[in-house]
This record gives sequence, structure tokens and C-alpha cells, in this order.
Amino acid sequence: MSVPTQATLRAPVVVLGAGAVGGTVGGGLLLGRHEVVFVDPWFQNVETIRRRGLALTVDGERRELQATALYLDELDRMEARPEVVLLACKSYDTETMVRLIEPYLAQDGFVVSLQNGINEDRIASLVGPGRTVGCVVHYNAAMPDPAHAVRLSPSGWHSFTVGELDGRENERCGRVTALLDCAGPAVSTTDIFGVLWAKLAFNCMTNALTASTGLATPELWASEVAQGTLVRIGAEAALVARAQGREMQPLELVATSRELPSDLLVAADAGDEAADREARTLMTVEATTRAAATSRAPGASSMLQDIRKGRRPEIDHLNGYVVREGRRYGIATPANDAVAELARAVALGELPQDPAHLDGFTQTWRG
Repeated sequence: MSVPTQATLRAPVVVLGAGAVGGTVGGGLLLGRHEVVFVDPWFQNVETIRRRGLALTVDGERRELQATALYLDELDRMEARPEVVLLACKSYDTETMVRLIEPYLAQDGFVVSLQNGINEDRIASLVGPGRTVGCVVHYNAAMPDPAHAVRLSPSGWHSFTVGELDGRENERCGRVTALLDCAGPAVSTTDIFGVLWAKLAFNCMTNALTASTGLATPELWASEVAQGTLVRIGAEAALVARAQGREMQPLELVATSRELPSDLLVAADAGDEAADREARTLMTVEATTRAAATSRAPGASSMLQDIRKGRRPEIDHLNGYVVREGRRYGIATPANDAVAELARAVALGELPQDPAHLDGFTQTWRG
């Protein structure tokens, strides 16, 4: 599939939220010669982009890119109504950001979520299902300084999965996939909610525990002490997804190009020793491969980065989402509940960030 030229788009792509993911995606589009407008509330970020452009680091190579940046109250300065809006804000800001941009969308404009969590239904409730495109971001990124976006994962790793909410294969989905391919390898799917659930499970297994312990993602996944809890967290997510009427796709292990099936997680958690060994082996090999591939920039999860910077974590939209949906459908989620409570306590400063939290944690959620 060829990458669309700027002539294909009638207006610049709007990146709503110019943080780590928004910056790396927008930077990739700039390198692909697309016009991009970054919209962000962070004063230092906007002013630095205006003054010297966006710095983009991929595979250890830093590039300086000229870019346009606006504050949230400057949307009326856009010269044309955007056809494509890439939403890259925190999940807890979803409604605010979508309500801000909705009046400015082109008649056939739409919103693509690049966020953690499953926000597509919420976006669709505000702009309509026909103006919402689903997307999963598979790589890690950071913003160590204002206007400096760093891709932590190698550029060759699978980066995006795009899909229409109703599962259709259409021209729009192809255009979005090709557009995002400028920022990393992208594919389309006819089951975006299955992929979204898989990414949610991965984040539930990773973010809160890395944020609470201070461990990088490979360190956590390689920990024999943690692996039983990781399996239980993923199994709970798979069961809640099924109760919701959506089958969770296999977790994509991008470092090894392998998959961790939801059925394997459920079987391992139910006491199948062979399934448990296989799941632990997959996690250990993925962790080792990921650590070697990201040695230049260890894999700090987004929530670990937030905790280190004193920012509000997205826990209520990751493990908290699984817990809420579990209660709604009568599915027990003790591991996700316990991990969420731990992360909240660490974020509030009630508990220290400490790897020792893993010790005895299994007993905590097993009751």
C-alpha cells in the first residue's frame, strides 16, 4: 500500500496531545512530508516547538523538525478544518479533548485514538461511530524534555494496528494505516476491539506494577515472582472481554514476533501446569529479547514515567477499567483490583516505589 501524499489530505493532520506518542507519531508524519499541527496544553512544549521545532529521536538518531504548535484555545487559528485528528492525550482527558476538537472537524473528518485503554466507545459517543477509527500503538516512547519525543522501541518493530469499529475493510482504514506507516510499521484489522483488549491486557500486566516497583518492563516480565500475577491479570482481562462479547486477540510480543494467546493465560491461571510453563517461557524470552533490543533506552512503561514525574497515572482506565467491567458482568478480578490499589497508593505517596511489593503479592490478591 502506498503512503498517501499530502495532496490526498485537504488539511494538515492534527495531533491532539503532543507528548511521547503524539510527538513520535507526528514526527514520523513530518518525515513523511505530511503537514502536521500539534495541539497541546503544556506551555513549555508548545513554546519550544514554536521556537526551535520538534526533536525526534528514533534508533538513537536525533533529528530536528520544524513544526506548528497551538494551545487548546487556539484551534480557531487552523486554516482548514482537519480531516484526520490523532488523539494522543491521557485517557482521563478524552472527553475534554474530543469536545474541544469536534466543532472544528471537517464534515467527513474523524478521530483516531492513539491512547492507552479502550476509549473508542467513549469517542464514538461524542462524535459518532462513523467519525471514530480504532488504533493500537504497540511501541514504547518517552518525552524526557519539552518538544523532544523519543521512540524507545526499535523502529522496525510492529507499531500500529488500525481498524474500523464495525470491522469493515474500507478505503479510510487503508488510508489511516498507510499514513501511520510513516511513523512505524502499521497493519489493519477487522477486529480492532480484540486487538484493543490484547493491548489493554498487556498494559494491565505491565504499567501498574512497573510504576509501583520502579522496574523496567523487561525486568518485571522476567521476574519469576511476578509472572504468576501477570498471568492472572491477563486471564481476568480475557474473561471480562468475553463477558463483554469481545474475544481478546493474542497479546503481541513485538520483540520476539510471537504471541501470548488469551486461552493460554486462562488455562495457566486455572492450574494447567503445561500452559503455565509455556506462558512463563514466552514472557521470559520476550523480556530477554526486549532488554537486549532496548539497552540504549530501557523500557519504562508510560505509567512508570508518570509516577517518576509526579503525574496522575491512568490506572482507572487500565486495571480499573477491567475491574469496573468485571463488576458489571459478574467476573471476579481480584488481581487487577489489588494492582490498581497498589498503584494508587504509590502515586499518592502513601507507599514507596519498591520492587519488594512483588514479595507476597500473590497472597494479597488470592485473599
